[in-house]
Amino acid sequence: MKTELLKKLTFAVVLFAATSMSAQLFNFRTGGQQGWAEGFGNAGTGVVSYSATGGEVGTGALQLTRASNNANFGYNTALPVPGTQGIDGSVKKYIKIRYKNETLASQFRVQGNSATGAITNTIFPITPSSTGLVGSGTWTTAYIDMTGVANWTSNINDLDILLRIGYVPAETGSLYIDNIEFIESIPPASMSGIVQNPGFEDLGGSVAPWSPANQSYANVAVSSAEKHAGSYSLKHTYVATPATTDPTHFVFNNYIHTLPASTSDFIVASIWVKVVRAGGVSPTIDIQGQGRTGTTTVVTELSTFSDTKTTTKTDGSWEQVNFSFTPTAPYSTAQFRYGIAVTNLMAGDVIYVDDITATTTANLSTKTSTIEGFGVYPNPATTFVSVTSKNGGLISVYNTLGAEVLADKAVSANYQLNVSGLSSGVYLLKLTSEGKSGITKLVIK
Repeated sequence: MKTELLKKLTFAVVLFAATSMSAQLFNFRTGGQQGWAEGFGNAGTGVVSYSATGGEVGTGALQLTRASNNANFGYNTALPVPGTQGIDGSVKKYIKIRYKNETLASQFRVQGNSATGAITNTIFPITPSSTGLVGSGTWTTAYIDMTGVANWTSNINDLDILLRIGYVPAETGSLYIDNIEFIESIPPASMSGIVQNPGFEDLGGSVAPWSPANQSYANVAVSSAEKHAGSYSLKHTYVATPATTDPTHFVFNNYIHTLPASTSDFIVASIWVKVVRAGGVSPTIDIQGQGRTGTTTVVTELSTFSDTKTTTKTDGSWEQVNFSFTPTAPYSTAQFRYGIAVTNLMAGDVIYVDDITATTTANLSTKTSTIEGFGVYPNPATTFVSVTSKNGGLISVYNTLGAEVLADKAVSANYQLNVSGLSSGVYLLKLTSEGKSGITKLVIK
C-alpha cells in the first residue's frame, strides 16, 4: 500500500525562457507537448493535448481536459527524443508549474518511478475554479516541494501529476500549463520588519505564511486583480452576507519573528486596504490588528495585544490603516496578524489587503525633553496640534519607519501645527530649540 503524504504547496510567478533539457525546463510556449502525455491510467481518465493559444501570453500551452478524478499529465523517457534523460531528483527537489486551473480539482498528486523505486504518492492542495467552466481560473505558479519524498532520487524516468478531486461531467474547463521546471531551491522570503511576505509577492503570489481562517461567508485568495504595489494582494470575497453574530474573519500568521535581543519596545503596524461594493458606495469596515509577543515560537504561548480601527474611505480607493501595541513584558519573539469584523459587510463585497508592515520601535510612553515648557496637545489629534515651548523652534514629525513626513518652524510659544495631511497612526514629534530637543509620541486619529 502506497502512503499518501500531504505536503505544503506554495505559489510563485516566474518568467521563463526557452532553454535546453539540461536545465530540465519544459517551456510549452515554444511548441509541442515535449514528451508529456496521458500517463497513469491512460485512456479514459482525461485528454492531454497542445493548445497553440492557451498559454499565459496567448502562446502555446499543455492542456489537460478531465474525464475523471484520475486525469493526469505524465512524462516518460520512452516518449521524448531517444536518449533524453529523466529528471535528476537527487538535485532537483522542487517542481515549478505555471498553470491556470479552470477545473474543480483541488489537488495535484505526484507519483511515478525513479531508478531506485516507486515514488511515494504525494498530495499538494491547489485552488479550484469557482465554476469549473471555460474561461475561469487565474494564472498561478506552484512550487511543489519533493524534499524527503521516498525515491525522489536520480533518473526519475516515469512521472505522473494527477489533477484530483471534484470532477463532475458538467465540468468544461481545462488545466493549462505554460511551463514546468525542475529546480534545486526556491527564493528566500521577503520581510518588512517582523512580517514575512508582506505584499503576497513571495514565490510570485503565495499566501504563506498567512493563514486565513475558514468562514462560510468569505473566500480568501491571492489575486492580481488589484494591488497597492507590486503584482498581488490578498482578496477577501464575501459570498454571503455575514450575520451580526458571525465571528471576525481573521487572517492568522504561521510566522513568528525572532528578535536579536529581548526588548520592551512598542510594536507599530499598518496595512493597506481597499473596500469595493459593486454599484454602490463602499462601506466602512472595522479591522482589528493584533501584535503578539513572547519568548517562544510556540504560537499558543504568545501574549496578544489588540487595536481596532475603522476605515474612512467609501470610494473604493486604497487606504492605509495603522495600529500600535504596548507589550506588558519584555519579549524576544513577535508576530502580527489581522481580522476583519463583519459589521457593514454584505454578499458581493470585496476587500483587498496589501503591503502589511509591522516593526518594533522605541517605547514612547514617556515624553523625553530638555526644552522648558515642551508639550503637544490634543493628543490624539486630527487636524491641528498645539506645540508649546518657551522659545519655539524647529519641528520634525517622523513615521514609524524613521522617515520625516512633516517639518515646520514654531514661531511662537503656543504654535498651531497643521497635521491634517498625515494618515492615522503613530508618529514621533521632535522639537529642536537652542541646541536642546524634545521628543514625544503623536497619535493621529
